Amino acid sequence: MNARTLFAAAAILAGAASAQQASGLRGPAVPVSAPSLIERTFSGEVVMPSPNAESAALSLLKLSDAEKAKTDAVLLARNRVLDQFVASHLDLLTKIGVAMGGNDKADQVNLLLEAAAYLRPLVELGPLQDRLRECLTPEHAKAFDAMLRDFWAAYCAGPMKTPKPDGKLPNRFEVMTDANLKCLGKEIEACVGRMVASGDLVFDLLFKGVTLKPDQRAKLHELVDEFTERTKGNATDKDNVTLFFSILPVLDGDEQRRTFTANVRTLGGKPAKAKAEKPMSMDEAH
Repeated sequence: MNARTLFAAAAILAGAASAQQASGLRGPAVPVSAPSLIERTFSGEVVMPSPNAESAALSLLKLSDAEKAKTDAVLLARNRVLDQFVASHLDLLTKIGVAMGGNDKADQVNLLLEAAAYLRPLVELGPLQDRLRECLTPEHAKAFDAMLRDFWAAYCAGPMKTPKPDGKLPNRFEVMTDANLKCLGKEIEACVGRMVASGDLVFDLLFKGVTLKPDQRAKLHELVDEFTERTKGNATDKDNVTLFFSILPVLDGDEQRRTFTANVRTLGGKPAKAKAEKPMSMDEAH
């Protein structure tokens, strides 16, 4: 169960990033006196900041401690929603990652709409730009809005002149929606990275549906945390087998072990019949 597998599964929209954004050297930033998000490649395309335009604009302001605390709380709440989404919908992320590698646009759109339904809590939090603006002084709020207004005007100008497959030109809403979806993909990918590094995602996946006692949970967290810290996302088959057999003695009874083993099989793929009699490694399918 390597981090590269999880990252691939979590490429919900990152794989949809256009070639012109993913490649090409960046040119110099636009020379303006006020803070600006506008940065172009040498071929002239406006670069989408990471993880999103709102956070990038915020980073260019010299915030007070009070403003920083408020904006950090807004971004933390957003990350919590994304963390919960990733932990609960890895199967969907896997499907989207596969779809993004193909050419079936209808399949991609349907899967993205399904993901959007689960990400409804983000919508309920309100537009990120509005929520961050509320945390700022009037002067900073004005500069924040100006940066985003100028950025989106520059960013949309190029794509709005590029015909779609049906020959029609996209409107501003379509261009901005596509860009925001790609940014969401980057945020989710970063979320997976955080969770893999902390061991939280690995723990949730291994023990999904397993009712653990407090002492078991503490011991198992210790084992998983040590595993993720030692392997740093590059676990070998031997590392995975070692973790598997270090976990089994901590579990009580057949029910806990059956659920845990089923989770391992789900993560690693269904074992061949010839191997079904022996415990499966954490990454046997790879």
